[in-house]
Amino acid sequence: MNPESSYRAEWQRRMRAECLHFVDRARKTRKPAAHRKAIADVFGVALWCSTYANPDGTRAFPEVATLAALTGMSEERTRNCLKVALLAGAMSRKRRKYTSSEYRLDAVVGPVGALPVERHLHLVTETRSKDRHLKQKALDAEQAAHERAAQDIENRVRARTSEPQEPVPARDSDESETRARRGSSIPETRARTPQKPVRARIEKPVRAGGVQIPDTGPPTDLGGETVFQPEVSRGAAPANDEIPANPDDVVREIAAIDVWLAEHQCSGGCADDAAVYRRRYVLERTLHALRPHRRGRASEQHAVALLAAVPPARAPETDRERARTLAEDAVRTHAVELRDHRRHCRTCWTQQTCPEASVIEADRNAAAHRAMDAARKETA
Repeated sequence: MNPESSYRAEWQRRMRAECLHFVDRARKTRKPAAHRKAIADVFGVALWCSTYANPDGTRAFPEVATLAALTGMSEERTRNCLKVALLAGAMSRKRRKYTSSEYRLDAVVGPVGALPVERHLHLVTETRSKDRHLKQKALDAEQAAHERAAQDIENRVRARTSEPQEPVPARDSDESETRARRGSSIPETRARTPQKPVRARIEKPVRAGGVQIPDTGPPTDLGGETVFQPEVSRGAAPANDEIPANPDDVVREIAAIDVWLAEHQCSGGCADDAAVYRRRYVLERTLHALRPHRRGRASEQHAVALLAAVPPARAPETDRERARTLAEDAVRTHAVELRDHRRHCRTCWTQQTCPEASVIEADRNAAAHRAMDAARKETA
């Protein structure tokens, strides 16, 4: 028996034993079928490549296309199987000048299962073509899900619109004649298409029976600060919630409010001022709705009459009163400035310390102290 031919046959028997060992271990460890097939493909390519070698295991130089035709796999998978066999140490490759590479069958030392095939098996199982196939499969599944959802929505709309509608009695007869409702309760729209918003109807004021005013209370949102309506108004502040139907009564109440605002001095804008200003705004809107619309000279005469009915604000008489008024105006100005700053400042939005807001707040507090001192001196 030729010893050289016995080397190639012994190498092939060892590859067969290695393949059976790894496949059996993958079956016992419950590996997927693709893992077992990849092991079989690697050893199958190695065995087909050994048939081209000499008896001593040298000078095996088959083309990748030839091995792919023999194994029934693609050239990419065949090339990857050759890489795994080379990295595992079962074969070696020698490059030749001006010709194809030459493979040699290397001797495997050690017991069966010592060949590190599974360490490099990812070259066969994880390929670009597999990733592309998985991505395409995911896209197809997503598209099918969207189509099923759209079809489901369309079926629901058709089922609801195809239901028989209840007959609506005609206007001229209660029982004899009936007519079907026009249209459907649910419009046929595309999937994920929102319906157009419908503007809420605003009730217009009417002459008889008073004026329909939906909200006459104080505003609940003033730059993030909640203003509560006072339970008991102090002084002569009007607190009547009813709206008079006579325009003359409305004019008298507006004049009374202006007189009270001129005499009532409040530093910082208290809740009473907010409620009174809100009341005056509602009265002005009511007066505009009750009075007929005038143009030209008629509107000028109406404005002159309204201004004549409202007495002007009382001017400060003493230096102390003037100083207190200036300080209170400064407090209101700084409060408005601070509110506008916090409304547009990103630092204040994130609840962080804002240097500019701190400066404005300090100026407001200083003006408030000046107003308190001026009021104390005036009463002394």
